[in-house]
Amino acid sequence: NIIDQTLKQQLIATGCRTYPMEYADLYVPAWDDLTLTDNLAGFKIEWLGEGQTGTKRTGAMRSIHLQSKTGAIYADVSLELIQDSPNFEKELNAILAKAIARGLDQQILRGTDAGGPSPILTHPCLLSSTKSPGQSADTITYANIASMYARQLDHDGAVWVCNHDTLPQLLQLGHPVGTGGSMVSVLSEESGQYSLLGKKLILTDAMSTLGDKYDIMYANFNYYIFGMRKNISIDVTDADRWSQRERSLRI
Repeated sequence: NIIDQTLKQQLIATGCRTYPMEYADLYVPAWDDLTLTDNLAGFKIEWLGEGQTGTKRTGAMRSIHLQSKTGAIYADVSLELIQDSPNFEKELNAILAKAIARGLDQQILRGTDAGGPSPILTHPCLLSSTKSPGQSADTITYANIASMYARQLDHDGAVWVCNHDTLPQLLQLGHPVGTGGSMVSVLSEESGQYSLLGKKLILTDAMSTLGDKYDIMYANFNYYIFGMRKNISIDVTDADRWSQRERSLRI
């Protein structure tokens, strides 16, 4: 029940490629396509005339090493609360699901816990787009968005992620059409879901506040690999906090 609720509330982790892990380590094979030169992962098309012999190519591969870590939440709850609150278990499940989803999203985006998943915003793959010359502080311009959009290698599945307080700026963004002074908005909304330049926009406080580095990003999370060792388990004991009349939970 908790893992189902968690999946519904995850904004980032659900977009990553997830691999089941039976043991503590998992090596995932991948093409070595981190640089684009005259070939792609060792492969290159060649044009042959009649009777010409083709050149055999060897694909270049790399290994991605996943190591499992235990993500845990420890809590103590008074017996009075458990006895006097008929919906306590339901409420506990709800807050745990939200805490787990939030924790995963924050760590994947910009986490500082060295034991957790590798954060995107401190990874070498990150491309930063600085503000335009003369641009006022704490603002987002159409030029900023266009610059970020242009540097995305794979738009298929890419999404925007930004802090909630960037929304007022984004709602005012547009680009001129013709010479009559008309503006076309770059942000659209349908049934409560926002799109920026036609791509899904995710609002989360896991990103920096407006004007700070990492207040908005454009990413394709299909390039993030996440290992899942096992599902959530909850252990309960009355022994640890017996004299305080508290029940201890380990998630």
